[in-house]
Amino acid sequence: MGDLTERLQETGALAFEELAFVYTDREVPAERRAIPATAEVRVGFRGPMSGELLVRVHGELLATLATNMLGEVEPPADRLQRDALGEIANVICGNLLPAVGGASNVFRLDAPAVRDLRREASSAPSGRPMARAELALGDDGWAELELYVEPPSADGGGER
Repeated sequence: MGDLTERLQETGALAFEELAFVYTDREVPAERRAIPATAEVRVGFRGPMSGELLVRVHGELLATLATNMLGEVEPPADRLQRDALGEIANVICGNLLPAVGGASNVFRLDAPAVRDLRREASSAPSGRPMARAELALGDDGWAELELYVEPPSADGGGER
């Protein structure tokens, strides 16, 4: 599991840095842990195994991520801010799954489901994450990344 956690952290850091031009650090300073979660996104996947990736951001990062990704001067509309976080999660999931399920396997990703946690409650996925990572983002935010994989079904599972 340590190797998968490392891969999740690396994949997440690369996505935030390359897509949103946000500096990342693997150590989240203790004072940042009190910053409330403001948004989360889930990307479900199916293939030789099924599950979901959860990315939860703490701090007012949505506007920064979207502004940087779109090359705007002013923060874009809320919908575009949520879309930006969804795109980051899609990229993380798409780049992580070959490491988990094998490079030759095909996975189908669901559309990202984004929640604004300032307006909606979070609902924890069932079970324990197969891997969990944290990243400090920018000057004052941070992200949690969790990969959940469903146990195989009795008939062998997977998509046919």
